[in-house]
Parts: sequence; structure tokens; C-alpha cells
Amino acid sequence: MKKLISKILILAMVLSLVPTMAFAANTDNVIIESPSSSETIYSGSSVTISGTTTFSDISIAIFSGSTPYLEWGVTAEEFRDGFTVSFPEGTEGSYTVVAGRNDDVATVSFDVEEEPRQTQRPTNRPNTGSGSGNNISFGNGGTSSIEGIIYGTRTDYAFGMSGVTDAQTVIQLVPDGNRSSLTANQLNEVSGKTAYQPVIQLNGVDRANNLNGVNPIRFVVPNVEVPNGMNPMKMVAFQVTADGAKIPFLKSRYDSNAKTLEFVGTSFGNCIIMDYNDINFNDLGSAEWATDYIYGLAARGVISGDGDYIFAPDRAVTRAEFTKMLMVAFDLYTPGDRTTTYSDVSADAWYCDVVAAASELGVVTGYDDGTFGGERTITRQEMVTMAKRAFDAIPRILPDDEGIALPVVTDTEFTDEWAIAEYAKASVDALSQAGILSGRPDGSFDPDAESTRAEAAKVVWSMFELTF
Repeated sequence: MKKLISKILILAMVLSLVPTMAFAANTDNVIIESPSSSETIYSGSSVTISGTTTFSDISIAIFSGSTPYLEWGVTAEEFRDGFTVSFPEGTEGSYTVVAGRNDDVATVSFDVEEEPRQTQRPTNRPNTGSGSGNNISFGNGGTSSIEGIIYGTRTDYAFGMSGVTDAQTVIQLVPDGNRSSLTANQLNEVSGKTAYQPVIQLNGVDRANNLNGVNPIRFVVPNVEVPNGMNPMKMVAFQVTADGAKIPFLKSRYDSNAKTLEFVGTSFGNCIIMDYNDINFNDLGSAEWATDYIYGLAARGVISGDGDYIFAPDRAVTRAEFTKMLMVAFDLYTPGDRTTTYSDVSADAWYCDVVAAASELGVVTGYDDGTFGGERTITRQEMVTMAKRAFDAIPRILPDDEGIALPVVTDTEFTDEWAIAEYAKASVDALSQAGILSGRPDGSFDPDAESTRAEAAKVVWSMFELTF
């Protein structure tokens, strides 16, 4: 994502120039190539603003008379690629584009007119333009853009644009937007698929590739079909990187009845697809009850197999393995170079970083002798305790957010309540009341038994589904 500059035009100077501006005037350093002063623009359509500059970055402002209509900062490359600006019905009038730095500015004036009724464009006509990088066009038969639901304020995404309000800000996924901005590797990966371009639109200006790392955004994509006979748990939204790699959105959820795919993220890049993650394991027959949980987590990159299409569902899971499952599934972990004080976790252990992160959050506490026991198999009561701590560690998105609570759907009592360690009782009660723990067929919990990979997958997936 290009870093946008802050406003550098001196507004008072610009306003003093506007009354004397007429048609087009370029400078040695700034040339406005589009629009032209002879161009007729109709309300209900859009215009591309583009040009060249010797400056590394400039500011652009559009004035209606002496009143600012829109202003934003761009790099020289963005200016060359161009931006589309929409002029809805009711915006007829005279406009002036001002682009440059300080007093070195180019200008062009144009009129927006009401189109004659006999050739009036429909008001929902999608924006198009001739620029190659930042304008957005539709290439899939007019499929509508998908507006995002933002956790936070829309103006968090204004990126230095002054005077922008929430009402002026729209965040969208544009289906089959301008593919000329994609690399050859991306084009190869999205061939035959609908590629969605994330766009922030401020006051009618489409700005691609700016949806990264402020607050989470939720999109719900309609009309998503799962291949015949395939497991819908594997249907996931992916970000396609410049080298063609597909990175799954962790929080992806497919609704088989509505045929929608909902996903949440903070970083989106410039290309997103809805795709089937065809991961397969050949040894799930002994844990058929856990198939959906296993494939749901595997398709989102939370867990992986033991190689050669083997998941080993009945193998006992280690404390280190389960720690990583929790931290990744609940989005509590960003890889780093952490170290830990546990005496048995060396700096070169594969789980050192994630265990250190979990320890910082209180998800794991280790043993009284100062060890963590990463290679030890985890007991059922240890698994439940760690899962509840990780769930409670999920950060609140907004200051007034009370966090996520486990539901209470049943009142389960195990026949061996007396055997559950004091430290684990509250967690076991919470997860059993939420319907996540079902116990053994004889009604016991069996707290000291080893947890299998299939059992761990069920607990993690069941709690993961509650996180969005």
C-alpha cells in the first residue's frame, strides 16, 4: 500500500486563485491530462482525473465555485494512473481541479450537466474510467459492489483526507475490478474466477488497495457456490498476493442455505477470491464425527497434517501443538522472535515464540517447577483450561465492547466432577454449559485422559465459530 501524503496545498492560496481560473493551465512541474476543458460530463456518471508531475507527491482538490468539493493527497504514480470521481444527479455546475504543491499548481475547469432525458444513463450505472491503476470498472455483467461492515469509524480509512465524514466514506469489494493492476502471477491464479478488488470510496473517489490494518472489516459475498459433492467447510476467502500465493482469511464462514461467504480481516491487498481449499486427509475414518472441525481449521491454516494426506486424528496432541492451535485460531499471534523463561523451552524450539506469546497473555502458565512441558501430551482438563483462557484473551475491538461471552445452552454435570482439578473446574463448567464439551459415553469427563487431535479440533473450532 502506498503511503499517502498529508495535505500540502495551502487552502487559503487555492481559494484566492479559484475565481480567476478558466479552462486549463498547466505548469512545468504539473500537467493535468484528464479531464480536458472541452469534455462534457453528465451527472450520474464519472470523470477520470490523471496527469503527470515531476514532484514525488502532490495534492489534488476539486472546487465547486470557491467551495471545496473534495481534496486528497497522491503520489506521482497514483496521479499518472488516475482516479475516478463520481458526480451523482443533483451535482450539476462548474468545477475546477487544482493539482500541485504550494503555489506550483495546474488547473482545469469543466462543467457537469444534466444529460438529455432521451439518453439519460441509469442512476446505478457503475463507475468507469480510462486510468489504468486506481479507477474501477466492472467486468462481470454488472454484479454490484459489496459494502463492508466496519468495526470502528469509516473515517479511520480517510488516510489524510481532510473534511471527510463517515457518511461520505464507502468501503467496498468490487467484483472483477480493474485487472490491469494485477501481476501475471495473480492473473494466473484468478483465471476463470471472480476477483474482488477492495476499494475505499471517499466522496465518490475510488481508492484501491488502501484497506490495511486499521479496524476489522466484514464482507458478505453473495451467490457463492460450492463444487458439487464438496465439503462447504473448505470454502474460504483468500487474499492473492503479488507472487500468486493464496492466503486464507482466518475468519471465513460459508452459509450453505444463503450461499454467502462471510469473512473478516484487516489487511486485504489488491485481490481477493472466494475459493475451495481442497485439503484432504485419508485417515479420518476413525474420527468421522470430527471431519468438519478438522477440515474447517485446516482450510483456514490453523492446523496441518502429518504429511502424505495423514492427519492422525487419534494421536495425542502435545501442549505445544495445542498452544499454537489456540493462538492461531483466535488470532492472538503474530510471529516474532520472542523468548521465554521456561527452563525447558530453548530459543531454537519451534514453539518458543508462540509459547512466549501465549505466556504473555496468560493463556499458558507452565508448572510449579518452572517448566512448560511442550512435548508432553495435554490432558483433557489442561486443554479446556487453556482454551477458556485463550478465548478470554481475545481483544475487544471497540472501547465499549464487552468482549465475547460463551453461551449457556445446557446444564451438563459429569459423573466424575470430583476428579476435576480445582484450577480447571470453572473452565470445564463454562465449556460444558456452552455445549462444547460432551464428555464420555458413560457421562464422565475423564479429566486426566490425553486429548486427541480430533478432540482438540472440535474444541477449537466450536469456540472459533463464536469469535465472529
